[in-house]
Amino acid sequence: MSRFGPGARIALIVLLAAALAAVGVAWFLHNYQRVERQVALPPRGEASYNPLYALKKTLQADGLQVRSRQRLDLAAQELKPGDTLLILDDPRNLTPMQSQRLLRWVEGGGHLLVRTPPPLEWREDASAPLMESLGLLPSDDPPQCEPLQVEGEDEHMEFCDGRRFFFYETVPELSWGDTDSGYVYARLAHGQGHVDVLAEFGFLDNGGDPGGNPLPPTAPTAVGGLRDGPHRALARQLLAPNYGRGTVHL
Repeated sequence: MSRFGPGARIALIVLLAAALAAVGVAWFLHNYQRVERQVALPPRGEASYNPLYALKKTLQADGLQVRSRQRLDLAAQELKPGDTLLILDDPRNLTPMQSQRLLRWVEGGGHLLVRTPPPLEWREDASAPLMESLGLLPSDDPPQCEPLQVEGEDEHMEFCDGRRFFFYETVPELSWGDTDSGYVYARLAHGQGHVDVLAEFGFLDNGGDPGGNPLPPTAPTAVGGLRDGPHRALARQLLAPNYGRGTVHL
């Protein structure tokens, strides 16, 4: 006969199992260290389709009223004097009527930001009515980088993928570039308002990390777009004429 009853045997088994579990936990804690890791999730909602979502959030953080649309709709946007409109699309997609309507709004005190046509999609016979109305001639030369230095920041090279332009029959209030290689930026007075023309808007986009999230929690590891300090400074400078006066339309 066994010296232990059924209850004692069960208790012994439980004790042995607990001892083995304790040994296993001690071994695990000795050989492994707990480490937290943040994983950037794919963008959702507006962040997944709006390339200027980071700009929108930045301007809202500055206290500005911002409205964004996926396409230009002058009938619905109700642009007012003091408002700012940034058109990310190729200006050749604007009809002559749209171009003239925009310029009439600028004359009344609006602020328009546009880019030149993308280099890879340019043809000599292509027409950009808005550029022509402003007295600007897009360059046929390959893109060139332009250095940008902001106090306290490393030197940057900007507009490396943009099409430069030249002036004819117009004198800018501000310009960035030269008559030999062309210009990457100009501010033109038009009536009571202004038009800012740039070679490209890449520095205004979301940027992001390799995971594609425009606003992940790991901001220090993400680069490009408005994540870069010089880009934020340049963005605020571009919006300066009407900064805080009206609504910004993106």
